[in-house]
Order: sequence, then structure tokens, then C-alpha cells
Amino acid sequence: MNLKRIISFFMVLILALELSNTPYVYAGEPATYSVEEIYAAGSKKIYPGDKITVKYNNSDGGCGVWGLGNAGSFVGGINGRNYYSNFTYTVPDCAEGYHRVISFIIRDVDEYNKLTLYDTSTKIVPDITGVDIQCEDSIEIAKNTELKAVVNGTEGCSQEVKWEILSEHDENTYIKEGRLYISPYEKSQEIELKAVSIEDDEFSDIKTISITKPIISKVEVTPAFVSANKGEDCSITASVLGDSNPEDVVEWTIENNTSDKTKLTEESINSCKIYIGEDEKSKIVLVKAKSLYSDEYAYCSVEVITPSAVVEKVELNYDTTRVEKGKTLSIEGEVIGLYEPSQELIWDIKNNTSDLTTITGDENKATLSIAKDEKAEFIVVIAKSSYDQSKLATMIVYIDESSDSGEEENNNNNNDVNNENNSGNSNGESVDDKEKSNESNQVVDDEKKPSKTTENESSKSSSQNINTELQKGKIISDGKYVYRIISTGKSGNKVSVIGLKKRKLSTIKILKSVNIDGVTYIITSIGKGTFKNNKKIKKVYIDVNIKTIGVKAFYGCKKLKSIVIRSKIITKVGKNAFKKINKKVILSIPKSCIKKYKKIFNKKTGVTKATKIKRI
Repeated sequence: MNLKRIISFFMVLILALELSNTPYVYAGEPATYSVEEIYAAGSKKIYPGDKITVKYNNSDGGCGVWGLGNAGSFVGGINGRNYYSNFTYTVPDCAEGYHRVISFIIRDVDEYNKLTLYDTSTKIVPDITGVDIQCEDSIEIAKNTELKAVVNGTEGCSQEVKWEILSEHDENTYIKEGRLYISPYEKSQEIELKAVSIEDDEFSDIKTISITKPIISKVEVTPAFVSANKGEDCSITASVLGDSNPEDVVEWTIENNTSDKTKLTEESINSCKIYIGEDEKSKIVLVKAKSLYSDEYAYCSVEVITPSAVVEKVELNYDTTRVEKGKTLSIEGEVIGLYEPSQELIWDIKNNTSDLTTITGDENKATLSIAKDEKAEFIVVIAKSSYDQSKLATMIVYIDESSDSGEEENNNNNNDVNNENNSGNSNGESVDDKEKSNESNQVVDDEKKPSKTTENESSKSSSQNINTELQKGKIISDGKYVYRIISTGKSGNKVSVIGLKKRKLSTIKILKSVNIDGVTYIITSIGKGTFKNNKKIKKVYIDVNIKTIGVKAFYGCKKLKSIVIRSKIITKVGKNAFKKINKKVILSIPKSCIKKYKKIFNKKTGVTKATKIKRI
């Protein structure tokens, strides 16, 4: 048994020596712990004055408390066979700088003489007396430096510290892996740092480091002169020269530009891109690079090159309208495109039967004169861009009998058109400045609806000839409605409803498709103002292929009480499309589209909270 005790003692001694290298803080109020509590925790900070209680009640075995000094020598403790006994060990004080490892070993020998050692070791280490930051007193902006700090105390103190920035600073000023990085855009003149001991966070040091700016002698840009097309960009780089090799940090601005679309985009602290707007009128745009740390700057001159104009489309102030025989109609067009395309238009008319029905144009304005002996039901007006004649716009002008004929209905309709066209609205609609309207159901935003006309073979033949001659943008009719072709070919034959041919229809049915002259067209949209101010319409049915409904499409249809929408693919409804219709209207929409359509059919379209929504 004595041999076993000797072996256990040396095992404890070796274990204590191994543990003596792991430090804990020398501080704290006296406390009492049991060996079992220390063992369960795995480790415990033990300080001088603390008490350790030991309970032992094995029939054969021993327990003890041993300690080692800083040189590894045995410095006292309790050891022996303490049968059925309890005792308390008080951790002795130790002098400054004196390492002490207290190792608690419970040794039990069971009936088979198997030795079991329970390690509940803990340590006491030297005091930390302070932290001292030892880095430079200043740092240049946009640069970085290594941070240094010394942890003072007795031998064996950990030198590891945690760094913090205490003062306000730019988001790009930071500390990483013991280095301080100052942002190029740092506005503070000094930075306050704090170093905290990892071993004992009660010890720290604070230091203020000033931020200096370099002496700048010159700023250069590359290139100093460059050409750029409208609608394109180019890159510019700046270099900053001066003492101590300053960072190339500059502030970019543009001067002499006329377009808001001409903009700068910073790519880095010393490079940028300038984009020249398509509508830029200046021949030279200046890009200025100014040092952030001085008044030094340099310019890059950008010559603006205007590419050849590009015509995107031609628009007219009407899609459809009406005019009396013997009267004139003023028409305006606009050429829309890039790089200021010419506004000159080539005007022409089709489908007229009288040589006295003419159109005369000047630039983008024209006057259509309808002869008194004109027999055509409608005239097609064509406006082509003189710059790119493949870009054109068409409109249909329905011809009414002269008000001198005494036909009351035609009188009312013609007066209505003339009154609307001379009202000075934002669409610029004007035909005549004399007659007034009692009924404005055929006037629309940028287009008007057809009145009642007599269908005859000659008008059908004329319509067919026009349909054959025109392609995209041409006006066609099926006898009830008027359509504009919006696409043909591989993408499919598609049309938009733009007017009525039979004015007395009370039920409007926009079907999936329409067949005209043997060609099937898918109906995908309802044009702006198509049925505006129509006093006859009571019901509207919109089939499954409609994607868009134009501005004021049904505006002012005061008798309209039922709208049934079968389409589930509507993506846009124009402003005021359903404004000023009957207050008791019922809007029926697919059940699966309720949530989506409540956002699309909103207050701006004329659909209010009072509108009754029905699921179908």
C-alpha cells in the first residue's frame, strides 16, 4: 500500500507541474468550495484565503491537497489516510510574483485494488498591473499602421489585448488583426483607441492618435482629353502627387453639362466613369478631379459626339376622330427617337374618293380638308418620318354629313366633335372653332369614336384595299368595331380596339379574336379613349386575351352598369379608364385574380371603394 501512495504522490507532482503553465487571475473575495463541486465544474479559480472542504469515507484510500511553488517545489499540504474524516484546507497567501498551483487529488482504492485519480486542479497566477499602448502618435489619412500594447505584471502575464475605437469615425475606419486602417474619407482629426487585457478586462489603456493630411503638390487626370458618343460612357483616372506618397483620393464633379442624364459614377477612390446623356447639348463636358486633402485639381475635357439620329416611332394627336364634309381638321405629329431626329413628316391620305379631299403639311403639322362631295366612309391619314420612312403613324377620320343636311343626329355629333376639339385640352384636339356640342360621347384622349354610318359595299371595298396596302399600324374594321394592327408575322396578328363603327351599340363585346378579310387577329388591348363619353353603352364584356386597357377607355360612359372581365392576364389599366361611369356599376372579375386586380383596378383608374366587385 505504501508503494501505491508513493506512486500517487509522484503522479500528483507531475500533474501539478503540467498545470502550472495555465494562468488564472490573482483576485477576488474569499470563498468556500467542496472538492466535489470543483471536480464537477472541471476547473475553478481559487484565490488566497479561499477554503476547500474535503469529505472522505472510504474504507481504504486517501485524499490530499498538494501545492507547488514557481520553481516546481513542494510547498505544503495535507496527505495521508483519513478514514471517515472531513477536513478543510485554506489556500495560503503567496508573495507577489509567486506562482502557486493547488492540485486536489482524491485517490480511492476499491476492493480490486484499482487506483482511481480524480483531478480537480486549479491555479493561482501573478498580478496584472496595467496596460500600456505603445503605437505612433499620428497616422496619415487613407493609410494603416500596426498597433502595439504591453500588458504589465508579474512574470507570465498574457500580452494579448482587445482593441476598440472609442471616438466617432467614418464607417471605413476600422481595426483588423492588430492594424488600424484610416478611411480616405475620414473627417475626424483624431482617433481615440482603447486596449483591454484579454486576461483581465479590468486593466486597459486609452490613447488618442492624431490624423494628418498629406501635402499635395499636383493632381493629374488620364486622359486629359477624350471623345464620347451620346448614350455612351468613358473612364477617367486621377493621380495625386505630393510628399510621403499620398493616396490617390479625389472628389469627382462634372461641369458645363446641360442634361441631367449626363452623370458620373465613381468606380474607385481615384477613377470614375462619365455617361453622356442622349439629350446632351454641350459640345464639351468638363470632369473635375479635386484632391480631398487640398485645393489642387485637374480637368478632363470630354468632347460630346452626336451619333446619327434614331427614329423610334411617330405619334399623332389622334387615333380616330370625326369631321364633316366641307370642313377641315388640324393634325399634329411628333417624331420620337434618339439624338434629336428631324420632326419633318411626309403626309398622305388613303381611301378618299374625291380629288378635292386633300392634306397639306408643314413639318409636323398638317391640315386635312374634306371635300363636300367625298363619298368615303372614312379617310386614313398617314404620317411618315422624313428621316426614316419606315417609321410611320396612321389615324382614321370618319366622315359625317354636313350639318346643313338637316340630319339632327349628325348635327349633334359634329357639334360634339368640334366642341371637344376646340376646348383647348392637353391633347391639343381641334377641328373647327365654331360649333358647340350637346353630346361628347365620341371624343377621347388622343382619339375619338366613330358615329353611326351606313354600311355599303363601296366602303367595305375601300376598307379592304386599305387593309391590304397597310401593315403594322393600319386601321381595319369588322363592321362593328375599329381596330389598329399592332403586330403581324411570327409574333402573331394582334390588334387593339380603338373605336366603334356602330354608335348605337349598348353592349360592347371585346372577344378573343376577330376575322377580317380572311385574316384572324387576336384582340389584346383597348386603346385610350376608345369609348369615352359614349351615352349608349350599358354593358361591357372583355374576353380572355386583353392585356391592357387604355387611358379613359370608358371615361364618361354614364349608363355603364355592368363590366364582365374574363381575362386573367391584364397587367395595366390606364388613368381614369372607368371614371365617371354609373355609380351602381358591378365589376365582375375572375375569382383567382381578385387580389391582383384590386391593385390594378385602383382609385386612379376610376374604380373606387363604392364599386361592387363580383367574383366569377
